[in-house]
Amino acid sequence: MLKAIIFDLDGTLVHTDPIHYQIWEDILKNYGMELDLPFYKKHISGWTNEAIINEWLPQLSDSEVTEFANYKEAKFRENALDLQPLNGLLEFIKWIEDSQLEKG
Repeated sequence: MLKAIIFDLDGTLVHTDPIHYQIWEDILKNYGMELDLPFYKKHISGWTNEAIINEWLPQLSDSEVTEFANYKEAKFRENALDLQPLNGLLEFIKWIEDSQLEKG
């Protein structure tokens, strides 16, 4: 019997990387940085917003980092309204429900 199912959002439930990439590309242009996909995958994807900002924009103060990270997440939420579940996800969730997952 199943005891727990743990999910990561990106790439498991939905594919959000293209949205994150586009937002980072747009935002970093304001700081004179050109972003391409290989750079994004190597230096940004999978990092926290704060780690990214501190690494690539070290001139920002702690409060500016927080403001920047909040702005980036707000832009993500605006652009993520039409995300769709990955193929097979809804069927998998139904299987979980049918398996009478112990709640606790």
